[in-house]
Amino acid sequence: MVNSVSTSDIEAIISRNELIALLDKKELDPSNLVLISISEPVYENYADEALTSSYYSQFKDALLVKFWDITEDILPYTIIPNNVAKQIQDFIIKYKDERFLVHCRAGQSRSAAVGKAIECIKYFGIGEEAVYNYSTSFSSKIDSHSRYFPNLTVFNRITKKELL
Repeated sequence: MVNSVSTSDIEAIISRNELIALLDKKELDPSNLVLISISEPVYENYADEALTSSYYSQFKDALLVKFWDITEDILPYTIIPNNVAKQIQDFIIKYKDERFLVHCRAGQSRSAAVGKAIECIKYFGIGEEAVYNYSTSFSSKIDSHSRYFPNLTVFNRITKKELL
């Protein structure tokens, strides 16, 4: 396996290339995992490669979302939209009893923030009180792992109580 957090809730938080390599080499059995796949929105002169169906269809279920890894709007780039955060939140709630694999391009910031949101929602729920309890009483391996730099704007948006 690659250099990643692995817990009872999260199989891995990795890059897209690491995920593809693991699946191609058959070093990962995705059939009992749910996937959150993050890529960038497609704009003129910029086309990120989203994970293809030949990969994500191997998982128990998959959510494919697109948003930028930024902490404030820098037009034309915008932070994670409420509707995308709500999709992620709903997916986590739907599969709260399953193990997740999360990936983005680098597997360090957006995916780490989603990993933290998985932990928070699974153990504490959503909203300010849940985030406070998670932050003060849960020892996340994501925070202590040298690979990760969670985008806290993404984390806070996903764990927000009233998104829409």
